[in-house]
Amino acid sequence: MKKRIMVVMIVAVVGILLGVYLMFFYGSPHVSQLPNSGLKVSSYSILLEDSVIFFSFGSQENCFYRQFFDGSYIKLGEIPNFIFMRSDYALMEDRLYCNMTTGSSIDAVMDGETPVNHIYAIDLKDNSLSEEYAENECLPGAYMVSTGSYLISRQTVRSENHLLSTYLEAYDPKAHQVVKTSEKFCWDENTYLGTVMMDICSDGELVYVLVVDLNGDDRNGRILVYDQDLELVDKIHMGSLKDILSHDVERMMISNGYLYMINSSYDGVVAHIEDGALIPVIRRDGLRCSYQYQGEYPVFFVFDTYGNEPIDVYMYNEDSGEYSVYRMDIKDEYHIDTILRNGNNAFVSSFAYFSNPDDVKPDRSYYVSVSDIPDIH
Repeated sequence: MKKRIMVVMIVAVVGILLGVYLMFFYGSPHVSQLPNSGLKVSSYSILLEDSVIFFSFGSQENCFYRQFFDGSYIKLGEIPNFIFMRSDYALMEDRLYCNMTTGSSIDAVMDGETPVNHIYAIDLKDNSLSEEYAENECLPGAYMVSTGSYLISRQTVRSENHLLSTYLEAYDPKAHQVVKTSEKFCWDENTYLGTVMMDICSDGELVYVLVVDLNGDDRNGRILVYDQDLELVDKIHMGSLKDILSHDVERMMISNGYLYMINSSYDGVVAHIEDGALIPVIRRDGLRCSYQYQGEYPVFFVFDTYGNEPIDVYMYNEDSGEYSVYRMDIKDEYHIDTILRNGNNAFVSSFAYFSNPDDVKPDRSYYVSVSDIPDIH
């Protein structure tokens, strides 16, 4: 009897020690690494209940895929003559929209060839890709968001005398046509004077536009708020965050009263919007933001250039009504690259830098509860 009790105790202790070991090296038991599909991923777009959508850009093909959590995948379709895209996606009902620019080559476009800008749609029900709209009047790199009825994009047109005009364009996917345009802001490429729409985002109802006055090194900006009919309804002042405009803003997001911006020098900020003013909450170099459905609280994380130090992750605390910071200890010189959120679930992708071409490490990805993100090792 004593011998049996001793054996049980030894097994229990070994089990506890093994659990501690696994927790230390691999994180929470609720965290599991997903199988690697072996496909080259250029950008992830959206997290679904059983899969993620991503774009693969390479010398052979430029395709959208739907990858399931068991490692299997479906090829959704190819973009012929692809040369450029922004990682902006707009979801309306069961269709995911994105802007793509095509041409014979990037060099040809740089030499004066007129590129073609397209709106492509991914049907999430039948797993297909189709062209929705095409035009060749605007410059590449349109920003696009969705509201209740329209796809809203920021377009740029260059005149013969090098005057750049930026404006909003509303596209109705049901009518398959552009139905509205906004006022224009113009900037002179010769004198470097004028005003531009630098970035846009949407909370699903309103469209927020970062408008910046450029006067040499002096920059002033504000966020103009439009309804889905492109009527101006409000304005948000930059206030103490004016200095983030010293470099071009590369991404802006607004959700649940919080604004996120990061500029080309990787200066990132999160601010609370109160009575038309911005109150800074987080400001960090390399501050990244998750991609989530409209109305959800984003997850913020600090991108670690070297991949050998714990990183800070900021998640919204429902009890305190504020963002709390957590430490994530990523191992093996991996870097968190993308976080997609869908309700209480998250998809997290990471990659490893390599200096030796013969020692390329595969990307790692995880499907976890949002609360378990800091436990990824």
